Parts: sequence; structure tokens; C-alpha cells
Amino acid sequence: TGSGSAATAAGSASAAGERKLWVMTRPSGARVFLGQRMLGRTPLRGMMIPVGNAVLVVRHAGYRSRRVDVDAAATPLQLDLKLTRKRPAAARGATLRIMTTHGGRPMWASVEVDGRGRGESPVVLKLASGTHRVRVSRAGYRAVARTVSLAPGAASRLVIELRK
Repeated sequence: TGSGSAATAAGSASAAGERKLWVMTRPSGARVFLGQRMLGRTPLRGMMIPVGNAVLVVRHAGYRSRRVDVDAAATPLQLDLKLTRKRPAAARGATLRIMTTHGGRPMWASVEVDGRGRGESPVVLKLASGTHRVRVSRAGYRAVARTVSLAPGAASRLVIELRK
């Protein structure tokens, strides 16, 4: 039996020969890679690959990549993979770090986002991407409200200066 890295397996057939590979995916049209070499798109039928340990990677736009470790056996290999959709960018959300200061020094304040209490600053919040209304308040100081727009997957920072 042959052994080696994915690059070795993809480069040339091992002494033990080759075997057939079938890859079906739902949805079809996924790209199939053996090491760094693209073998084709699914459905992939009867493709000859070297015998030996290797890694197959299946990629499809809008879906999570799948990695399949292939053992060294010389038997034909049949894969039937259901691919999982990537979460839409809006569903990934964003992170907002809210800090409040007075005279340039950190000072706590109560934090509300979209009318809901979210604790005291400094605070790091995981929010849906999009537009949010942030309000900070502290007894003896003027309440301050800001509108923030958060891009999907972004990490943003909001610093608000409190005034008496």
C-alpha cells in the first residue's frame, strides 16, 4: 500500500496503482480537489486517482467546504455528500464595543441598544448587522444617543464622551 501526503498522492500514481473515484454532491456542480489538483466538478464519475492516503476537498460557491480523508486502500471510492449552506452575511452579525469617557478618561454609563438595556460600558456586544440606536446615560450627565451601522462580520468601536 502506498502512503504519503496529499501532494504526493496527487502528483503521480503510487507503486500500488490507481483506483476509481465517484463523487456526488447535493447540490451538484461542486469542485473536487485532490491535494492542490482540481479533479473536476460533481458529479464526478470513475475518475482514476492514485492509491494512498490523501485529502479530498469539495468546494461549492455559497456552501461550506468539505474535507474528506482518503485511506490507502486500493478499493474504489464512492462519496455522496450533502453540502451545507454558508450562513448569509446578515446572519453572521457584528461586534460593537461601546466605551464612554469624561474628560478623556474612561467612565461607566448604562447602555441601551434599540431601547433594550445591555449593561454598563465598557461593553462588547454581538449584534445583528444593520442599523442600531445606541443610548448611554449616567446620573448627573446628559444622555447621548447615536445611530450606528454595522457591516456583516465587522468589529466596530463606539466611544462616547459624557457631558454634564
